Amino acid sequence: AYREHGNQERFIQYAREYVAAVTASGGVPSRAEEGLLAFYQAEIHSLLDQPEEAYQAYERAAGLVTDKNHLSDSYLKMAEYQAKKGDGERAFALARLAADALPDAHRRQREVGDLLLRLGMPDEAYAYFERSVKLTSSEADRAAVYATMGDTYKKWGNRESYIHFARE
Repeated sequence: AYREHGNQERFIQYAREYVAAVTASGGVPSRAEEGLLAFYQAEIHSLLDQPEEAYQAYERAAGLVTDKNHLSDSYLKMAEYQAKKGDGERAFALARLAADALPDAHRRQREVGDLLLRLGMPDEAYAYFERSVKLTSSEADRAAVYATMGDTYKKWGNRESYIHFARE
């Protein structure tokens, strides 16, 4: 919650405390604990602008976490990293895994659509935006997705699709 609300210092403190508590217990951490440890370590690396270390920790977390939210988050973070590196194919594969881990989460579907737009893949993004629209009951969320798609098609020069989404 700290990270989501912009309190990065408090998040880092909490994550470090969690890591210290689990490792200091002397016992063997469970798979779920190891996954959370890796995830929190990845988040710390990410916040400290250490992308290589963050990617490796997210990759480790994806192989260990049992919580689908953390699994999806790990895949999405790895996809964003690959996108920044210019590996669109790998980013797309990881983004699909992120969406598949949370198939009923409209926000995750939209986030994947947004990433695919940044990769220059509007047709692929469309499927994720459509899923997002079908999964949400919020008119505001639905309107935001339609606006994004309308702007995208306008940018890409697809007049017919732009008019369709502008009317939605």
